[in-house]
Amino acid sequence: MNKLIGLVIVVLLAAAGVQFAGHTTKVSAFGSAVHGFLDAVALDDPESLIPDIVEAAAKEGLEVNPRAVTVTAEPTEKQEGLTGMLARKGIAESQQVRVTIELEHSDTILGVFPLKGQIRETDIRTVQVRPRRVGEEMYQQLEAEEMQSQPAQRQPVGTSNIMRQKARDVTGR
Repeated sequence: MNKLIGLVIVVLLAAAGVQFAGHTTKVSAFGSAVHGFLDAVALDDPESLIPDIVEAAAKEGLEVNPRAVTVTAEPTEKQEGLTGMLARKGIAESQQVRVTIELEHSDTILGVFPLKGQIRETDIRTVQVRPRRVGEEMYQQLEAEEMQSQPAQRQPVGTSNIMRQKARDVTGR
């Protein structure tokens, strides 16, 4: 079991246990907080994650009832999408953690976190909000809020003619 079979821990927080204001920014920050303690977790005892998850959620303003948290494990190879493909090809770490929070209004995937960090952090820290009992308008609003919450990506100085022109305009040189 220690070979190429990794574990994916799926954390489901029942809607009754989570008071969520509808802002994906809190969930995104929670995902970042979760990433901080995963490296230290012993995967043979997935339930040991629950207190850490509750604590990380509380720091981001999400009130979580520990009894509403369930933790299950499954092999990484069964996972769909890019992460499963990378694990099957041996490119990514086979032991990975996927944290999913099920909320009343949406399913929020907080990303897939490699335990040994062979995938760059920027590749995995994506937050997707999928509509479930909400209309398209609500979904678009959540998507727009998430886009606004992400910091603007900076370009290295001198890599773009436009950036150089802006610098000339400002400095007069």
